[in-house]
Amino acid sequence: MNNTIGKITYKLYEMIFREKPSDNAKIFIDNLWYVTGGFGVAAIFSFIFQILAGRILGPEEYGKYMLVQSIAMFLFIPMNLGISTALIKYNSESDDVIKQKKIISVAYIITLFFSIIFLLFFFFFSKLFSQFFYVSLHVFNLSIIFALFLNLYILSTSALRSLHKMKQLSIVQAVYGLFLILFSLFFLYSLSFEKVVFIALASYLFVFLIITSLIYKYLIFNLDKFWTGKLIRYGCYAIIAAVASAF
Repeated sequence: MNNTIGKITYKLYEMIFREKPSDNAKIFIDNLWYVTGGFGVAAIFSFIFQILAGRILGPEEYGKYMLVQSIAMFLFIPMNLGISTALIKYNSESDDVIKQKKIISVAYIITLFFSIIFLLFFFFFSKLFSQFFYVSLHVFNLSIIFALFLNLYILSTSALRSLHKMKQLSIVQAVYGLFLILFSLFFLYSLSFEKVVFIALASYLFVFLIITSLIYKYLIFNLDKFWTGKLIRYGCYAIIAAVASAF
């Protein structure tokens, strides 16, 4: 962290808590600045992207894009099963590399497995689900794909969070925001709601591939039975929060 910003932050900590920051507190503060910077840049770029999309598409087309996002938030839940939350909880508690490999690998295997299963399930019953949500079949099918890529994005960012690699995460998030803008400028004069969905999907996939390449040494693809049961059990509780968030 920048020395000046660091000194100011530590001073504020001392004023509030009336004690000098411990080593763990310093790590937390440093990580907080990294995350704030990276996510701040991503939020600004994302905000610009949303404005561009809304201005160019108009209310009706932009509404379809937001509808795809909204439906995807519900479809995402059975694909993820709260595993990403369980991954952060258990993996962040350990410094044992072997244990971390098991947890991350199990999380990837379970998430990819359920993603494929429910992807096929939703596509097979897509006509029925589209009637349930009162949307066209086209919009619902786009929502299924959006949910899949959103799930991959959340899985990968959760894995990086669980390893306390906040600096890398903040850089990836900033690049993700820049990616959104560059893609939207590329399609600026021929933008449709389908292309906006494509831009979001490409950005999610980009983050997933980048992060997976950063943590590939933790992926052993060995389905440990103990951690499989533990992650699924904890994920069942996390689903409650996911459902509430979707609504």
